[in-house]
Amino acid sequence: SVADSKQATSPTDRDLEDDIMATLGNSGDTTSVIEAIDRLIEEAMTDMTAAAKALDFKVAVKHRDRMYELKKLRKRLQKRK
Repeated sequence: SVADSKQATSPTDRDLEDDIMATLGNSGDTTSVIEAIDRLIEEAMTDMTAAAKALDFKVAVKHRDRMYELKKLRKRLQKRK
């Protein structure tokens, strides 16, 4: 189904958080991770806007969803600080 294929190709925020925390390791430097997430959010927003201007709404939605996932992850990481 479409929902299954979306879930299979799009990592959940928990997956994103696990990957980022694994990359972060034991350093505990959440500030640099949050800064990296901010850059990814900006990139997703830019890509979303470009896709929408090109009338490629399926791609725009993909970038919008990624941006929202990253924003939720950023919020959770900020609580850890």
